[in-house]
Amino acid sequence: MRIDPVSLRLFVRLAEAGTIALAAEQEHIAAAAVSKRVSDLEALLQTSLLTRSNKGVELTSAGIELLALARAALHELDQIPTQMGGFSSGVKGLVRICTSTSALAQFLPGRVNQVLRDHPEIRVHFQEEISTLVPRAVNGNAADIGIFTDDVAEAGLEIHPFHKDRLVLIAPQDHPLAGRLQLSFVETLDYDYVGFSHDNATQIRLMRAAEQDRRQVKVRVRVRTFEALCMMVSSGYCLGILPEEIARRHARAMDFAIVPLSDAWAERQFRIGVRSRAALPSAARLMFDRLCDGVA
Repeated sequence: MRIDPVSLRLFVRLAEAGTIALAAEQEHIAAAAVSKRVSDLEALLQTSLLTRSNKGVELTSAGIELLALARAALHELDQIPTQMGGFSSGVKGLVRICTSTSALAQFLPGRVNQVLRDHPEIRVHFQEEISTLVPRAVNGNAADIGIFTDDVAEAGLEIHPFHKDRLVLIAPQDHPLAGRLQLSFVETLDYDYVGFSHDNATQIRLMRAAEQDRRQVKVRVRVRTFEALCMMVSSGYCLGILPEEIARRHARAMDFAIVPLSDAWAERQFRIGVRSRAALPSAARLMFDRLCDGVA
């Protein structure tokens, strides 16, 4: 017996669906056929891949490992037609980019669009994640290219410096700090904040900066988006920290003050990373090279 792509695709579908019945329905085959394929894989690999119950299936440790390998193998197989087609009609294919929200909201779309204009046969899929999860997506072959901030461990990726931005304070117009030309972060810690989730890269940076002065950031409200944070500050409630470009963009429609931070850590270096440049499909390799070449 050999492992075939059909069995791997059914296994991935089952892992994502959670039940044999749903996987069979999505693949338009009999449930017994899905079960048989997985059983054959288990027999071939001599290990249990799933635990079955009346609620569905759960992956064993071996199943989790096979899921990552299967996705990688299937992705390589899917790239064969597009990569071979590139010999006759230029570079083509799908490029999967996992990126932090800040990068996607600021500078990344413009740079990617420059490549797309020059290469009409290249398609891009953006996967938006918090910076801390981006390297994991690249290492797990859920993405070809990752964009994340410099305070995130790159987990053995090939990395290059990419783009810099700067964090600024935003405050209600009537706030005591709103009229300052510049201030240090520690001067703001007596006031309440609107913040992001605990695992957000910007929030982690603020927490670490406060801890250096043995202080804490007093987060009264947590939100998920830049727009929501700006709306809370504009309505007269608390302070916020945002990338300057995003703050100025939202300030055109909302009423809040922008105050530069004097702290060195307020300048952030984004990085671009891949598992292996040499192993990238041609479209992803071209995108990676062009993005790296475009670094200011």
